[in-house]
Formats: sequence, structure tokens, C-alpha cells
Amino acid sequence: MPIYLSGPGRYKNSLYLLSSDSVLDIDNLNTGEDLLRRIFGSFYYYTTIDSSGDNTIALNEYSTQRVENLVGTEIDRITPGDCEQIQYAEINPARIQIIDENVDIPNLKIPIRLYADKDSKSVKGDYYWKQFLFGGQYAGQTLPNRLNSQNIYYDATFFLTIPADYRTQQAYKAIELEMPDYFVKCNLFSNYYDYNDKVQSYQDWSNNLESELLMPNFYVVLENYRKANYESLIEEGVPGFSSITEEDIYINEQINYMDSTAKIDKYNLPT
Repeated sequence: MPIYLSGPGRYKNSLYLLSSDSVLDIDNLNTGEDLLRRIFGSFYYYTTIDSSGDNTIALNEYSTQRVENLVGTEIDRITPGDCEQIQYAEINPARIQIIDENVDIPNLKIPIRLYADKDSKSVKGDYYWKQFLFGGQYAGQTLPNRLNSQNIYYDATFFLTIPADYRTQQAYKAIELEMPDYFVKCNLFSNYYDYNDKVQSYQDWSNNLESELLMPNFYVVLENYRKANYESLIEEGVPGFSSITEEDIYINEQINYMDSTAKIDKYNLPT
């Protein structure tokens, strides 16, 4: 049963970012980039949803089973869901090796044993097995090399949910329909009662400026706030704050103080 990653229903308002290495052909195991992944499963493929006919991307998964190997160690046995040549694969934990101990990120050499599917009889002897994995001619057919040690493949998949805004939420309420559980709600509200009036006044003023460089600078506003806060602490008699000149305040807060700062301050924050 494929797992659909797009289309109607629960996948609306969702964005999936898939590595191109992991998007393969469901009908042909000999085409694509990471062909070793293709015979194991856990790859993505383009398809359509039968019930709606919508185009989609589906995930072809493998199944796992906890078993005990010949030396009595419990391991995960992997069974591909769409490869008639492979019955299952096993990892030998005792033979896992570190490639470079001087690298911080995990870098391991993991031996994997493949078992040919004896029931389907698709593997026709050792020679076919060799050609199937390493590539070559067999019975007039050219098989690709699946064990490519020159390339590094990535299987990172990111899932992002686009937040449902206030209007979308109200639309669901209007039709008395519950929003899907996976929807992320996002509401933006202003706490300023005169928000619209002040913003419109600022927009009207800024639209008539000859340059955006004439707009108030955030750092100038912040510096002015620090100055005002310092003066209020002096007036309140807070220990550690003494009366100093305006220039001294700037010198204490900004080593590279220049006389032009005061002029910029007066322009951005006129009294």
C-alpha cells in the first residue's frame, strides 16, 4: 500500500522537499540515480491516486522484522516491497567499522548481506547475481551497476506545513467544518489601538521621501532609547548612574561616537 505525499485531503497546505536521488521509477528498477536504494525500497515515485486521478508522489517502503542471526545477535531483517530479485537483506553488527576516527560526524562502513529470492527464481545463478549487482550483459540485456562507490547519495526529506491564516480558519468555522489536525494555525494581531492611523500616517510621509535613506534608522531609535533610559535612571537616583553630559553618554555606549550622531538623532526623532 503506497503512502501518498501529495494530493487532496490531509496533504493540502504541505510542502515536501525530497532529494532527487531518492525519486525513482516504480516500473523499472534499472533507471534512476541511486539504484541500490531501488532494489531495497524506501524510495519515492511519481504516480496518480486511483480515487481522484490527482498526480502525486508516493513512498515505496520496505518492511523490517526483528530476528536472531547465526551467532545469536538480534538484528533487523529488511524485506523489499518491490524487487523480485531480493528476498531480504541483513546487517552484521559485528563487522561494522569506523572509516575515519578523526571525523566528528558518524562515518561507518556497514556490511550488508543480500539474499536472493528463491521463490521467484528471478536470480538465475551466480553469474546473473554478479551482473545484476555490478552491471554488465546478461541474456541480451544490459544491466546497470548498482554498487556505485564514487557517488554519495542523500536521502534527506523535509516536510513543511504552510500555516493556515486567520481567514482560512474563519472559513472552516463558517461552513461548520473541523480543520484537519495536521493544520498549523497562525494568527497575527496588533496590540496597538491606533495601529492603522499611525501606520497610514507613516506610509503617507515615507512615500514622499526622495530616498529610503531618509527613513528613521532602527539603531538611531535604539540609541535614543538607551540615552533616555540612562537619564531616567539618573533622575531616580539609581546607584551606579551619575549625571554626565550627553556626549559622555554616547562615549560610554559607543566608542566610535561622532558629532554627526546628534544631528542624525535630531532628524529621526524631532522634538
